[in-house]
Amino acid sequence: RGFNADLGIRGNVLEKVVFDVTGFLMMYNNRIGSIYEAEDEAPYRNLKVVRNISDARVFGLEAFAETDIIRIFTADSIDTKNKLNWFINTSIMNGRYINTDNTSIKGNKVELIPEFTFKTGLTFKYHDKLSTSFLFSSLSEQFTDATNEIGPVPSAVIGLIPSYYAIDLGVSYVFTKVVKLEAGVNNLSNNMYFSRRADGYPGPGIIPSDGRSFYATLQLKLAGS
Repeated sequence: RGFNADLGIRGNVLEKVVFDVTGFLMMYNNRIGSIYEAEDEAPYRNLKVVRNISDARVFGLEAFAETDIIRIFTADSIDTKNKLNWFINTSIMNGRYINTDNTSIKGNKVELIPEFTFKTGLTFKYHDKLSTSFLFSSLSEQFTDATNEIGPVPSAVIGLIPSYYAIDLGVSYVFTKVVKLEAGVNNLSNNMYFSRRADGYPGPGIIPSDGRSFYATLQLKLAGS
């Protein structure tokens, strides 16, 4: 049992900047979570147990804003086919276990909730021909179990997921009404990170990210299609 509530505001500034800001609170009583407990008998292994463990409280703030930078510095009466859109999307969250006598859990962070996420990106369009995009995303560290085990453990099923960031670039060009070319690179900085731990397929262990990768697509639009 529990409840959630949120309060937000959205709007625009001078018809040039749109924004959306929301604060929220979620109370989750007797939350189901995962912990590791030692067996009572030999070989006394630490086993993963999934059960109701504690009340959880999660609150935070999410915000989004977007604008066309070119439009900010040009008069509204000017008709331009060029656009430079810039957006920011961020969230701050705090999830804690409360109302429990278990000292190994009380006050701990709720698993799989990064306290801070941030995304920003730029998209430039030129005369409906050229389009380029830049995306930067970042997440803070997060735990994978209620005991907030840092690790490492032999199976790598539990432990800290470190903070990471990634950069993606893309470009597309319309040559004619028939031919369009798209290309880009993901994980430009070739960061080595992981975003999940699995205790089943294809694990157990961490699910690693892809390294730097490139892609290219040639699109042909045939008559009548």
